[in-house]
Amino acid sequence: MIGTSPFMGAGQFREKADLYRRRFFDHPENITDLMVYFARKGYGGAHVCLLKPIVKATLDAYEKLGFRFPVTVTLMPDNWDIQWEWIGKLDTVIVFLHAHYADQAPRSLLREFSKKVRSLGIIPGVSTHQGGMTIPLLDKMGLNLGAYLVAFNKLGIHVHPSLEATLNAIRRTNKFLVGMKALAAGALKPSDALPFVMEKVHAVTLGLTEKEEVDEAYKALSLCKNLKSFEPPTQ
Repeated sequence: MIGTSPFMGAGQFREKADLYRRRFFDHPENITDLMVYFARKGYGGAHVCLLKPIVKATLDAYEKLGFRFPVTVTLMPDNWDIQWEWIGKLDTVIVFLHAHYADQAPRSLLREFSKKVRSLGIIPGVSTHQGGMTIPLLDKMGLNLGAYLVAFNKLGIHVHPSLEATLNAIRRTNKFLVGMKALAAGALKPSDALPFVMEKVHAVTLGLTEKEEVDEAYKALSLCKNLKSFEPPTQ
C-alpha cells in the first residue's frame, strides 16, 4: 500500500518533513497524482491517515481512476466524529487506532473502539510504535481486534523497544500484520527493505514521494520470494 505519513510531514522525515508537508499536505492534488500512479501500477491500495487533505486526495483519486481501491486508515487523536464520516466515504477495510492511544493500552477505550468498528462491518486494529511490548500485551487482553499496524525495518530505526522484541511479538501473534516504517524514513531502498519485511508481515505501507520510487517498489516487490500468508484464527 502507498502510505501517507510523508504527505503530512511526519517528524521522522526530519529536515524533509516541512518540504513534504508543503508539497503534499498543502497541495492535495499532488497526493492524488501519486495515488493514481500507484494504483495504475497494480498495487492493492493505500493507508490513509484521517486528515482532511489526505482524505480529499484519496476521494479525488477514486474519481480520476474510475474505480475505488481499498484503504486501511488510522484514526487520529482529534475530531473523531468527522473521521467516522470519512471512514464511511472511503473503501475502508481496516481501522487502526492511533499509536498515541494503543501504546498506552487503555482497555476500556480499546474495547469501545473495537465494538464501534465491528458494527460498521470493518476490521478493528491498532497502530504501534512499540510492537515488542504492545502486541503481547494486547493479545493477552483478549480484545476483539483483527490487525496490527507495526513499525519495523531491518535497521531497527524507529522500532521499539528493540527490533528483536518486535520480531518475536509478530511471530507469536495470530493477527493480520501490516508493516510501517519499512523504509526507515528513507534510510533503506525498497530493494533492501521489502524482502526482509514481506517475509514477516502480510502487507506493508510504504511512504513514497516520487513516481520513480513507486517503480522501484513495484520491481522490488515482484522479486520477493517468501511472502507471508495469513490464516484467520478459528473462533
